[in-house]
Amino acid sequence: SNSNGEATFLFFDDFNGGLDSAKWTLLGTGSSYFSASNNEILATGNASWNAGLRAKQTFVHGDYSLEFKYRWTSALPSYDANMFGWRNQNVSPSYTNFPHAYYNAGDGNCTVTLVYEDGTNRTTIGGGWTRNTQYLNRIQMKDTGGAVYAQSTDSGETWVTSYNTNYSNVDTLSPGFTQYSGTHLYDDLRVRKSIN
Repeated sequence: SNSNGEATFLFFDDFNGGLDSAKWTLLGTGSSYFSASNNEILATGNASWNAGLRAKQTFVHGDYSLEFKYRWTSALPSYDANMFGWRNQNVSPSYTNFPHAYYNAGDGNCTVTLVYEDGTNRTTIGGGWTRNTQYLNRIQMKDTGGAVYAQSTDSGETWVTSYNTNYSNVDTLSPGFTQYSGTHLYDDLRVRKSIN
């Protein structure tokens, strides 16, 4: 439940009460593209990176793990693009404001999973995102700088590391999302101290 989650984690939202304005700030044209739907956050439509959502709670770069459920349901012929992860405090929703982020490019067949950091593509990971599959994503910051990216498709029983980076130790970060196009859903977002 939401009360148990808030007692357990440093930051938690299961979105069962909708999009809580005490916890989240809509950026740019975010109110037109982000909404609560069936106890999840729905990002949909062609926002061209001009719509974002950022948690109001901030974390100093250190041993913090951001975890959340994600699935992608649209099938546009070009891009179903969305980015999610740790972002800075710039008010622009642009993907260039994410020091540590996963990126789903979509691109019709979705053959790659990408990691972006401050707008730069860090790696291309074979396998990609599978449409209508529930992922649990984890972006675990390191206190020395950088982060470890991992995914699970069995509710966290097993994890596959996507990327390990030493890039960035920007001071103040928050969980966030930004929308380009397509339909994407998020749930059960939490931040905890990293389990090493």
